[in-house]
Amino acid sequence: GILHSTTSYTNLRRRTLAQRPDLQNRGRGGTQQNISQRDLKNWTVPLPPLDEQRRIAAILDKADAIRQKRRQAIAHGETISQAIFNQMFASHNWNTTIQNHAELKIGPFGSALHKVDYTYGEVPVINPMHIVNGNLAPNPNFTVSEAKAQELKSYRLIQGDVVLGRRGELGRAGIAHSENVGYVCGTGSMIVRPHELASQLMHAVLTSTRMRTHFRNESLGSTMPNLNLKIVGSSPCPEFTAQDSAIFRASISKVHALTKKHRTRLLVADTLFDSLQSRAFRGEL
Repeated sequence: GILHSTTSYTNLRRRTLAQRPDLQNRGRGGTQQNISQRDLKNWTVPLPPLDEQRRIAAILDKADAIRQKRRQAIAHGETISQAIFNQMFASHNWNTTIQNHAELKIGPFGSALHKVDYTYGEVPVINPMHIVNGNLAPNPNFTVSEAKAQELKSYRLIQGDVVLGRRGELGRAGIAHSENVGYVCGTGSMIVRPHELASQLMHAVLTSTRMRTHFRNESLGSTMPNLNLKIVGSSPCPEFTAQDSAIFRASISKVHALTKKHRTRLLVADTLFDSLQSRAFRGEL
């Protein structure tokens, strides 16, 4: 029973990884070490008594619940921003196009950015999977060297860019903030650089229900829908004034400030959870 809960499974997995030196000592082979199936079957996995498992699982479950609530609050912030947009602009005439309000640029083609160009922990590359809840969430496994980033300098982000995923889940977009300056737009993404509109307003347009439906209807490809410059550039957009942009930005500023606090607290909760796990697997919890 208890071993089937998520936290207990993770607990067992980490205890197993802690015994990696023992596995390595059992390894055979010169170029690439391996262990036999017999050794693996006979390997003793350390497991605490059931009552101890339950106690550890209860502590970790409570810590994980805090993390989940923070994540939910962040997701709600995105929903509120979209509700404000709908209230202000859903009834507007969408009689202009995206290309009239922004400069568009598709990320580098495969010939310019190969799989072998990826490194670890250097300049982040933003693909659709790295756009989460309206923000850019880089993965250290998807980066390139500074030299390669310089080769791709025309695809590097500046503050205020909106990065639109053009493959898979259409209508996924994130705003480049100050900490994202210099990131590289990936092959599966597109830079939407607003002329005068607030980035938050352009983001709201691109992620609106109406625009998502439009993208699905106009997208190319049967297996995986995708967008190109023509489709996005000619997509309908409300006619905004500078005052509209200013009012919208002011309206959601408090939402974004609260969301930022939740992200900071989520980071703290994640750190706490990792610490608790580490202590549990050392028998110190």
